[in-house]
Amino acid sequence: MKYRLYYGFIICFWFMSWAGGYAEPQTISLNPQQQQQADELFTLVKCPVCTGQNLAESHVDIAIDLKELIKQKLSQGKTSAQIQQELVEIYGDDILFAPPKNHRTFLLWFGPYVILAIIAGLMWRKSGSSKQD
Repeated sequence: MKYRLYYGFIICFWFMSWAGGYAEPQTISLNPQQQQQADELFTLVKCPVCTGQNLAESHVDIAIDLKELIKQKLSQGKTSAQIQQELVEIYGDDILFAPPKNHRTFLLWFGPYVILAIIAGLMWRKSGSSKQD
């Protein structure tokens, strides 16, 4: 009796995994201009789970879903900027390879220049004081 129940669960799970493998993904056909916009967006948007990969390079399930979402939004007539804004609202600024320039990302964009200017100023000051000695 115990083995029948065990084998019953195994067969049940096997059928569930077998049936799920044949689900056909919905593909959206785009005109050439929309497809070009989609390909550009695929390179601008990061994969949420892959480190350093964009959607075009990634083949994980969430990247495939995001590609289909982008295609769906483009087929509905949304612009690339609108789609990027929606993705930022959902995933945050980190979803884009080039985060927007705003008050939250100020240090990200201009911090290296400020640090470089401080170092150059200190070096200039140090070299000026050593010449006086």
